[in-house]
Amino acid sequence: MFKLNQLHRRMISIGTTLVLAIQILLGSSPSQAEIEKRLTSMSSHINVQINEDVLEQVDVLINRRKREVETILGRTYMFFPQIESTLATKGVPDEMKYIAVIESSLIPFIESRQGAKGMWQFMKGTGELYGLNVDKYVDERCDIEKSTVKAAAYLKALYRKYNDWNLVLAAYNCGDGTVDRAIKKTGLTDYWSLRKHLPKETQNYLPRFIAAMYIDRYYYDHDISPRFASDLLTKTSTVKVFDKVDFKKIGKELDLDIDYIRFLNPIWHKNVIPKADSGYYQLILPRHKMLAYVERFSAFENLITPIDEVLNPDEEMLAVTTETTPEEVAIETRKTIAILALGRKKKSGVAVRDSFKDELMRTNLKTDMTFAAPQEYELYTLKRKESIADVANRRNIPIAEILEINGIRDERDINPGSIIKLK
Repeated sequence: MFKLNQLHRRMISIGTTLVLAIQILLGSSPSQAEIEKRLTSMSSHINVQINEDVLEQVDVLINRRKREVETILGRTYMFFPQIESTLATKGVPDEMKYIAVIESSLIPFIESRQGAKGMWQFMKGTGELYGLNVDKYVDERCDIEKSTVKAAAYLKALYRKYNDWNLVLAAYNCGDGTVDRAIKKTGLTDYWSLRKHLPKETQNYLPRFIAAMYIDRYYYDHDISPRFASDLLTKTSTVKVFDKVDFKKIGKELDLDIDYIRFLNPIWHKNVIPKADSGYYQLILPRHKMLAYVERFSAFENLITPIDEVLNPDEEMLAVTTETTPEEVAIETRKTIAILALGRKKKSGVAVRDSFKDELMRTNLKTDMTFAAPQEYELYTLKRKESIADVANRRNIPIAEILEINGIRDERDINPGSIIKLK
């Protein structure tokens, strides 16, 4: 799991607070005309159209779901680097990461009432079709790395079919069969023209996607500040486990709320890691709790994270004023489940995404399962008034290279405090 440097987190938080304070004093909240101008100029692989539904979704995030948006923005620092790396390796546009935002609010283990699960909300049949293991104990739909690999493969297969990222997003939501039938019925191949012939949820999917993309790029102009996750979730260590591990038991022994353990180990859906018949499984715990765990239940040689990282004497557990607690994680999960569940019943006429039975999809899928190992990158936080060009000149790196590895088409889309990858 991505571990955000504590100093960077504080710098970002302080910088954002100063920007917001200045904006409040100057009364510089963006007007609707300015929002529309920004939406029109956003660099993207999708065709962004400005209409009442798009503006409504932007307003929802800015004014009605501000607290939730701040929490999700905090999660992006944990999960986006890994997601972005996978999408870049696969050749999928970077902005497709916002699918995970609108599908799951970046909660790894969230499940809808219809059974879609994980950040990418795969149905059970879909997950198994893609080679994601789902059994009595494990659900790899909740494995961030594996599920992102499969989502990237499916998105690429859809793009080969439609050659249009708007239609790819529509098909991801309602299934390519539903999109194919709408195209066959109307003869239309442009999403915005075809939109009214698609299920209601899919009609709102692109507006929600565009709103998520907008808020991630311009949140600091709307009195919104990311609420970073607790150090218990960002500073972690991993250990090999061979015998059965009961989350409730180790939570009690380590004085650690089970919600933290579940969040860090989302693939184990019964709060138990079974005994390994062969090999071993992995358990992730907050770094400062790992020492107590290995002393009681394991051995230091089973640590996957180097012991000097676990016992770093210079690392303090500093309090951050904008953190999410395990209670808030649980409450937000229940809220998000309720939101995701709305309109997912087949009786309502809204599609349930488990229609990937098309033979072309199966064939394309088989060619997409092998990935090159992701390159190692340094993560760098842009300072206030610092541009990518400044970083490129100082590091003697071609600016085109930085744009390419970050999936950026226009450096003007990168905001202060953004984290970029450098080779």
